[in-house]
Amino acid sequence: MERGKVGLGSGFALRVTFEEHAMWNVDFVQFARLLDEINAVGLDDKQMKVISSSMNVKPQEIKQLLNRATVKWEELNPLLKKKTPLTEE
Repeated sequence: MERGKVGLGSGFALRVTFEEHAMWNVDFVQFARLLDEINAVGLDDKQMKVISSSMNVKPQEIKQLLNRATVKWEELNPLLKKKTPLTEE
């Protein structure tokens, strides 16, 4: 069976076999999905300021994180639609 390779970075190793509804319980998939949706909807200046202050980072770093999540979700979503098991090597 074909496996979709997913780059998680930071040296993490992962192997996820697709099962019906199992992806709901895979945090990195759902975190990327949620952050991508937040990125699509957008944050107003007040929200951006509160989040960046809470995380002790610059607003630009929040934008970079959201953009990284969008890239990751765009990588994952087609694999999930095809029910391709995921591996990270």
